[in-house]
Amino acid sequence: WATLYEHSFRGHPWYDDISIPHLIAGIPKDLTRARAAAFIALGGHGTETEELLGVVLGYAVSREEIEEISEGASLDFLFENGSEQGVFYIDTICVDEKHRGQGIGEQLLISILDGARATYGLKCVILRTHPDAENAVRLFGRNGFESLGVQDGKYPDRIWMRLTL
Repeated sequence: WATLYEHSFRGHPWYDDISIPHLIAGIPKDLTRARAAAFIALGGHGTETEELLGVVLGYAVSREEIEEISEGASLDFLFENGSEQGVFYIDTICVDEKHRGQGIGEQLLISILDGARATYGLKCVILRTHPDAENAVRLFGRNGFESLGVQDGKYPDRIWMRLTL
């Protein structure tokens, strides 16, 4: 999983400064968060050539958690009307480069959205992406996400998107 993430986000347009040990340390933390969900796509299941094709990870967030994640992006409006339990954050969605364009990312996205809807009382799903990741932006738009027009505090070159449920 960490290798897939590193290969997906180290290059254009992301250029994230990440390391495999850092990723390996963070994955258990994210997977054990309260109200977390993750789905993986495997190829060659049950064979000797089984491989990880893609992964998606998300979790419900409080106002404080989203402030920490976004490092100060102005997202307080997501918690209007006293709703502290209704926001789900998609932290990661990535597909192995050689398997992109086959609908794997869309199936992962639909899986986590369906899982989050069925399990948690949500009012919206949010994520951040790079505007130059055109395929990702199109994928999110096709599935009902809209740009929030909010600059991220941690990654100023990223945009926040929301799906209202």
